Amino acid sequence: MPPGLLYFLASVGNLFLANLVIFRARRARGALPIALLCIALFLWDVSEAAKIVLKDEYWSYIRLVGSSMAPAFLWHFVLVFVHRERALRRWLVLLYAFTGVFTLTTAGGLFSANIGEFVKGERWNLVYLVALFPFLLWSLLLLRARLREVE
Repeated sequence: MPPGLLYFLASVGNLFLANLVIFRARRARGALPIALLCIALFLWDVSEAAKIVLKDEYWSYIRLVGSSMAPAFLWHFVLVFVHRERALRRWLVLLYAFTGVFTLTTAGGLFSANIGEFVKGERWNLVYLVALFPFLLWSLLLLRARLREVE
């Protein structure tokens, strides 16, 4: 199997899903955050494939830009899915603000050596895990609670 093929196929799948949501279900609840999540995952996967095939560090930054955007879109979708977007709006706004700054900082690694060191180093991973991973756990708890409600 050619290197990077699975990432490329995943990126095609994510782009297909984003287009499907945008053109077929754009009025459905949660359509915007799920489409944005698919686009972020597309960016992540296509950059991972390009990094492997082209062996260019430029793509490392692009994949991390996609990765840094994904938590806010996932959180937004989960909140819409479990009907908690109004109750937890402040957390949603906070997460969007943080991931916006985090994403811009990550992209700044393309233009600044100092920021590039942060992005390539352990501190970027630590910030990602400490600030964003709790939202993944919270998402799972919200989904579990919603499952119990509908049972």
